[in-house]
Amino acid sequence: MAGYFCFGLMWLASCVMKQPLCASYVKYNYGEDKALRNPLFMKTNYVLAVAWGVLYIFTAT
Repeated sequence: MAGYFCFGLMWLASCVMKQPLCASYVKYNYGEDKALRNPLFMKTNYVLAVAWGVLYIFTAT
């Protein structure tokens, strides 16, 4: 339970960084560093990171 909570916090904390957690490993399928300059790609990954973070926190409770 605590592991899911910590994992959820990690996903949410990545949203305040320059690059959300999911963008770090998905960018290789979309042109690597070129994908990080695409605003739509970045916004989508921020939304996904928040969704995963919330899901993991709800799973922990």
